[in-house]
Amino acid sequence: MKGIVEDIYQALLTKEVNTTADFLKWCYYIEDMKQKRIGRQKSERLPNVVPGAAMQDEPDLVSLIRRIVQEEVHRVID
Repeated sequence: MKGIVEDIYQALLTKEVNTTADFLKWCYYIEDMKQKRIGRQKSERLPNVVPGAAMQDEPDLVSLIRRIVQEEVHRVID
């Protein structure tokens, strides 16, 4: 296992690895699990979250928050 990536090496320490076939089987399994984990990290913007592009019209965060609160208050009142 000389030269193997550290995270895979650590995962293989707890496995029964007696043959090259066992080694490859566990490496493929670990890599597959890593890919599945990476795929699930995608997220979408929540409907009540303001995109960063909206800040281009405001000089700072306080002004942006003030404008958003005012818009929401007007929306509720109307």
